[in-house]
Amino acid sequence: MEGPHKRPAPETPGGGTLPADPLEFSPAARARWEWSAEEIRRVGREVVDLIAEHLTTLPGRPVFRPYPAARADAMAGTPMPSDGTDASAILAEFAETIEPYPLGNGHPRFYGWVNSPPAVMGCSPRRSPPR
Repeated sequence: MEGPHKRPAPETPGGGTLPADPLEFSPAARARWEWSAEEIRRVGREVVDLIAEHLTTLPGRPVFRPYPAARADAMAGTPMPSDGTDASAILAEFAETIEPYPLGNGHPRFYGWVNSPPAVMGCSPRRSPPR
């Protein structure tokens, strides 16, 4: 962006700056975001560990656990981050703030959703038009 409205380039978590053009795909820009095979494996193992913990502890937990209103309000009032965050930190926050409150449909005691139709006519069987 040119002129008086040009914003300074934001800093990355590693202390560098992002390119002025967010769509820059130069080798230097790509290098800041590339993951090594070992990093992908490490984060993948963390995800698999979260899934295994969730699925193996699910039968002993409530089928449905409402999300606390105070926590939802706090999350809604938190500004979006402007910097990148380590994948492990994101997964840890997910495990603490989201995972304990599943919707229930993965639980062994889950029976089913009963969704009401949005309108009376949604209940009516479809009829062929008169001939």
